[in-house]
Amino acid sequence: GRYIEPEKGYVMIRNPSHPRARQNGYVLEHILVAEEMLGRPLLPGEEVHHKNRVKDDNRPENLQVYESHTDHWMTEHYETVAAARDAANSRRTSTDST
Repeated sequence: GRYIEPEKGYVMIRNPSHPRARQNGYVLEHILVAEEMLGRPLLPGEEVHHKNRVKDDNRPENLQVYESHTDHWMTEHYETVAAARDAANSRRTSTDST
């Protein structure tokens, strides 16, 4: 079986024997594709990211495996957070000098 997870948009594949299968026996397809790419099961904590942010685009070239949630978050959000920090510091500096 295969279906798209309602409201989240991820593709789910029936594979009840998979260690990451949910109670209903389905696994996120991007996990299965990433494991095939790596030639091994994902390690605990590893996360799979969709490079183009399209949750049902599980082509191998669109997937990136990160060691941890923190690595994933920092890679995906660091530039945004740093830009916001720099903008805030810039505003603070220009206000302080007037």
